Amino acid sequence: MIRASIAYLLFTLLLSASARAEGALPPGSVDGSVYKNDTLGISWEIPKDWIIKKAAAQPDHGRTVLLLHVNPAPNESVELAADDYQDSSGFHYHYVEQLKEMLTKQDWETFGSPGSRTVGGGITAQENRFKSKDAQPLYLAVICGPLRGYEIKFLIETASSERLDEIEKSLAGFTVRPDWSSGEPTEPPPADHTKPQMVRVSQGVSAGLVKKKVQPGYPNEARHKHIQGIVVLLMHVNTLGHVQDLYAVEGNPLLVPSAVKAVSQWQFRPYLLNGAPIAVESQAVVNFTLN
Repeated sequence: MIRASIAYLLFTLLLSASARAEGALPPGSVDGSVYKNDTLGISWEIPKDWIIKKAAAQPDHGRTVLLLHVNPAPNESVELAADDYQDSSGFHYHYVEQLKEMLTKQDWETFGSPGSRTVGGGITAQENRFKSKDAQPLYLAVICGPLRGYEIKFLIETASSERLDEIEKSLAGFTVRPDWSSGEPTEPPPADHTKPQMVRVSQGVSAGLVKKKVQPGYPNEARHKHIQGIVVLLMHVNTLGHVQDLYAVEGNPLLVPSAVKAVSQWQFRPYLLNGAPIAVESQAVVNFTLN
């Protein structure tokens, strides 16, 4: 039996004491074996043999919404959750360390090396693994990353590290809807399967490749309400240097559309890997400042 379910960890460790004034994030819906949440723009085709439990409502206090709970097998649990950080700029830079600290206080220890991945095409996620300090240890993988002002979390709990690897393969059915897409055809995978189709580069590297930068207009409503701040976008740039897709990571909703419109018009010099152009994933940061 699992001594402390992920739901217990989630709702006892990760809830903030402060409630948000805005309406709660809808938990989404399940149609057959497909979960969808239109507010977040995500969908997940879940393996048909997994048992899907009803999504939970948001607590009266706190930021966390448990979106989905599924059981791949007896005594195994996978949960998808979202923490609302729309009012906290830069929340994702320290989130993983805070999460690790809270879990280790509950007698979970880290194992393996932390990793990073892009989930669903639009979430740059960090993965950390934990093992309970029991005679028969439990294993927990926490995969989390920012999307549209929320911290999206997958929490996978099972009885072996090998099962963590197997269950994580289901994330191949998880997708994120772009906030903007060029509509250009997706580039085919390279003939040499040992070569990557896309590489991740830092914001500094991609900024050095910009050859055309369009400044955003200041939205009238945001100006009237004296709203300023940054908008962070995850972007995919193809081998021609054209912006292919944009995903909002954080930023006030009144500022995001203007930032997306501007960055969609940016142009880059192609990024070269071993002398050949390759598609890249990076971030663009747009700063809105009232004069």
